[in-house]
Amino acid sequence: MKVVNIVTGDEGGGGRAAYRLNKGLKAAGCDAKLYVASKFHHDDETIVFQPKEDLASKLKRFLFRTRLRIRTAAYPYKLGWSWEHECQRDGDPIEQLPPGDIYNLHTISNFFDTGAFFPAVAMRTPTVWTIHLMAPFTGGCYHASGCERFERECGLCPMLGAKRENDPSRAEWEDKQRIYSSIPADRLSLVTPSEWMRSRIARSSLMKRFDAVVIPNGVDTDVYKPRDRAAARQTLDLPADAKVLLFVSQHGLWAKGKGFDLLVEMIGGMRDTKGLQLLTLGPDFRSGVGIPHKHVGHVFNDNLLSLIYNAADMLVIPSLEDNLPTVVLEAMACGIPVAGFATGGIPEMVRKDETGEIVPKGDVGELRLAVEALLRDEPTRARLSRQCRENALREYSLPVVAARYLKLYETMLERGHGH
Repeated sequence: MKVVNIVTGDEGGGGRAAYRLNKGLKAAGCDAKLYVASKFHHDDETIVFQPKEDLASKLKRFLFRTRLRIRTAAYPYKLGWSWEHECQRDGDPIEQLPPGDIYNLHTISNFFDTGAFFPAVAMRTPTVWTIHLMAPFTGGCYHASGCERFERECGLCPMLGAKRENDPSRAEWEDKQRIYSSIPADRLSLVTPSEWMRSRIARSSLMKRFDAVVIPNGVDTDVYKPRDRAAARQTLDLPADAKVLLFVSQHGLWAKGKGFDLLVEMIGGMRDTKGLQLLTLGPDFRSGVGIPHKHVGHVFNDNLLSLIYNAADMLVIPSLEDNLPTVVLEAMACGIPVAGFATGGIPEMVRKDETGEIVPKGDVGELRLAVEALLRDEPTRARLSRQCRENALREYSLPVVAARYLKLYETMLERGHGH
């Protein structure tokens, strides 16, 4: 069986998930390839799209960007927004598409033009689409943030501050509706990493007619594993006896959706907790938090990331918007308990008194109480640590996740033989 995983880049949440799935499939004996627009990992087998550099292709890309700027001029750029289902490369990436028995799409914004891919490719080759963000079934937003217009036809978009129904989100929704309606329901299967995302699809006007199954993202439990805490702290120059809280946001700005401002608010009420230390990982960060703070910047090396997780007593994830965040899987695999809000798919991983503490979304006071209680209770933290590791091995290890995908692929191929 030849499987081609397609993703814009092999970094970021969806990119890392696709890269790891591809790795797991290969380890299971599957002929799996990763096809990307940009490559980060040093993997010689990853196939990288090569844009055409002739004058006509460059002009076509320029005209696309110009048209997009004109179309969206009245709406300022929004973090967490995908302006088009199309991309400036048009159908070029499909010409270089490696042969496969199954194509598995992941996050493909600004790489694959779905209008060019569907229905032509899906009609001849079974296709799986792993939905990491809501954008494939909304008018463009990655997360709907409480808006329910994706259940109908988008338009009058609150995220864009639109004043009319016929806004870019409506145009995007209509384009997707035209494209998706041309796909026979049995030629496309959806995978969602969380039950929460599957429930969003079940309510969406664009994608609810396609089968959707829940298969979580995977984590390499041979790399992300418990390590010596004292050695990890010595390497990072952290106090051996500190109570270390870890916050991770690898990509983008300190976006409001990741809840860093709420983390700072939570810490503000913990000044009496002795030895408290904050460890942060991600974009440049200068705001004072009132306690000792070590910032390690962007880190993408898996072994070093595993070391950083192991230096912490807990991961705190105060996200207001998320699906099945990779950072939780990585922390759990390292045996690090997690405390966070009941956001998206987070409660599916962070289970009270099993792998950490979960509190109502946005309730900073409850999160503070949960974190303080765990920091005081070392025996409970040790028990949660063991259970985090056990759950990661049982539910999220690459062999387990790859086996579930292979079963889905085989079902689709059997179904496809009936055509």
